[in-house]
Amino acid sequence: MEKGEALDFLAFGRRWLTWLKPDDVEPPLRSLTWRVRLALGAVFLFSLMVTASIQFSQFGLVGADGHYHVRLAKIVSEQGPLDGFEWTQTSINRDRFMDKEFLFHVLLIPFLGDDLRTGPKILTALLAALLMTLLAWIAWRQGMPLFWLAALLLLAAGTHFNFRMALTRPHLLSVLLAVGTAYLLLRRHGWGLLLIATLFPLCYTAFHLLPLLAVIYGVARLLHGKRFAWRELALVLVGTGLGLLLHPNRANIAYHWYLVNVEVMANAWRLAPLMGVEFIAPSGRVLVWDCGLLLFGTMGAMLLTMLSGVKSSLRTTFFLLLSLGFLVMFLSITRLVEYWVPFTSLFLLSTAGDWRDAGHGLGRWLRDYGRLASAILVGFGLLVSLMSLRGLVLTQQKVAEEKVTGRIPTYEAGGRFLARRVPAREQVFTCGWDTFVFLFYYAPQAHYLVHLDPTFMLAYDVNLFDLWLRIGRGQQADAFERIRNDFKARWIFIEHQPSYADFLAQARRSTRLVQVFEGPQSSVFVFNPFHGVVQLAMRECLRFGLLPQFALTSETVRY
Repeated sequence: MEKGEALDFLAFGRRWLTWLKPDDVEPPLRSLTWRVRLALGAVFLFSLMVTASIQFSQFGLVGADGHYHVRLAKIVSEQGPLDGFEWTQTSINRDRFMDKEFLFHVLLIPFLGDDLRTGPKILTALLAALLMTLLAWIAWRQGMPLFWLAALLLLAAGTHFNFRMALTRPHLLSVLLAVGTAYLLLRRHGWGLLLIATLFPLCYTAFHLLPLLAVIYGVARLLHGKRFAWRELALVLVGTGLGLLLHPNRANIAYHWYLVNVEVMANAWRLAPLMGVEFIAPSGRVLVWDCGLLLFGTMGAMLLTMLSGVKSSLRTTFFLLLSLGFLVMFLSITRLVEYWVPFTSLFLLSTAGDWRDAGHGLGRWLRDYGRLASAILVGFGLLVSLMSLRGLVLTQQKVAEEKVTGRIPTYEAGGRFLARRVPAREQVFTCGWDTFVFLFYYAPQAHYLVHLDPTFMLAYDVNLFDLWLRIGRGQQADAFERIRNDFKARWIFIEHQPSYADFLAQARRSTRLVQVFEGPQSSVFVFNPFHGVVQLAMRECLRFGLLPQFALTSETVRY
């Protein structure tokens, strides 16, 4: 290809990416005047104050998984992208690791600081505030009324949603990118779609989400008598492909995509007692008490629109399809509330814009119905304000009491003990998979079994997985021999959970083990290196520190 032909080809590609049909883009963008900029700035400051007040309602990181992401970000900052994950020896991640949230971990690095706590909490508050501001900005640019109401609607979504927004987890970034993609689809912005679609596979394992959004946008266009958005879908697919190629663990992407999106979901029923609460369906209390305003608001908006005969705009149809789609998924898996709430908020604001454009605006409503309309308006304003205040206060309370009440055990004392006593790359046997995030955070020099999901051990070795379950439940007669031989572990970390009470009792009775730590949430045992007729005596000497030269430990630490 000659130079002129190459330049013509590049010019054609650029025109294809930036070409927009004016008659296919609705409504026209509203300009950002200085007053609007000040209003959006006020929304951001308000949102940041709210998210920071929630985030700093407790001293440590909120939730559990944030500990893993912060520690992994620290390791990535020191070692670069990882090819394998040596910290889990009985997991497929040991040899076929994929950093599903690589971009989020890179974003965390400048915020780590020395304590691995304050900076990540600040970043979490910033991302949550940016989401509130982004919704308000989209509402204004798309011509929706009461754009500032977007932040209050998120707060009014209840404690379940706002607590998840306080977690230092990559869904904060993926939700921002998904909402941004929805806006760019409405604007048919070629370069923006290509850029976000390229970034998305680097921060979220469900990289099929953005092509799905593009398909839903195309369906919305068909419902309005327009052509399917083939160009936008192609751009998103091209960007997704580029992102997959740029991923440092691209060789393992297909396998992990199948595990996370197929195997994990399939095993959510089989392994229900082991899975986190985010994989179960929401309770009626969550739906009505937490999400009732948005849920019943959506139903009311749909009903009133049909009864009034107001024609929905393309953007309203698009947001409605997204809201209903994520609602179906939310009703199956409670964690997907983080996607349902933002798109539902945009649907409600967009519906209000349709009513205004159809002549059913606030001014006419007040003029036609007088005092009744004023009373309803004041009542609605009070309801949203009270629900927002309630969401803020209850979320602050939930975050503040999380670690105090022990609802989520952090195993901090046990983890710090392992950090002091366990040699580097020494194998530690744990009974639960969710313990890893805390031990990895406090004692990253040791090796453990599995992390993030038990499916990763199930995929590694089914027989070993079943053996691990039986040992933890106290159902394996030769448990300690199997731990030593099959799991290659000398250290045993037992969580003080009812499920592991029988195994803990076995460990305390065994002459093969020495209990070297006991705390309110966990106990630590180490295999006794002495055998034969002096086994019991040497065990007691080791317990009471009469053998200080022994490298492993010299006393039982109690908290």
